[in-house]
Amino acid sequence: MRRVLSFLVVLIAGTITAAPLSAQIIQPARRMFDPGIWVSFGVGLLNVQAIDDPATSSTWAFAAGSTQYRATLEKALGGGTSIGVTGGIARAGMTYASASLACLNGCDADADVTQLFATFRAGGTRGFHQVLELSAGTTLFSNFKQRSSGAKLAPTQAVNDFSFAFGYGFGYALSQTTQVSVVQDIGTMLHRHSGSNASNNSTPRFSGTRIGVRFGLGERR
Repeated sequence: MRRVLSFLVVLIAGTITAAPLSAQIIQPARRMFDPGIWVSFGVGLLNVQAIDDPATSSTWAFAAGSTQYRATLEKALGGGTSIGVTGGIARAGMTYASASLACLNGCDADADVTQLFATFRAGGTRGFHQVLELSAGTTLFSNFKQRSSGAKLAPTQAVNDFSFAFGYGFGYALSQTTQVSVVQDIGTMLHRHSGSNASNNSTPRFSGTRIGVRFGLGERR
């Protein structure tokens, strides 16, 4: 019994002594860091201005609000800026009109609209912040098909148009490595116009509104 009491006295004394010592230990603050790589995924509505295509003697009157899916891979530069590549794809509906008998007076059709851009982004990394984006690259139109019959329509080869865009919106950082954003894009394409007359629009515009989530990976060095 004496041994047990002696053990308890020593244990209690040790606990009382250790408490003030542990209280004096300063816990290190959590170090803030910036991710080195950002990966983002988004969805939005893409609007493309009607295009007159002289090579196929056709007109593509795109429907408003085609759903576009986007993904971006960026390298952080510091101060909330980054550079990267962006890819987006939409299956866009349209009224397709051409000299062919099938669509002489216009018919419902669909085409793939793919955008591949190099992107510069500026924005905050903490809390609520603005987002600015500058992009340049290409917009490709491909896989034209009449909706009712599934028949292929011209052009049968992808049309590649140089494009550039400006994006502005707002973001919110949920944590050091997770952000959400809403961005409005406005851009211009340089459509092929060889042999076209002055009435053809060779610089059609596009716009879109998108929401996305952004994930940070690694640590910027």
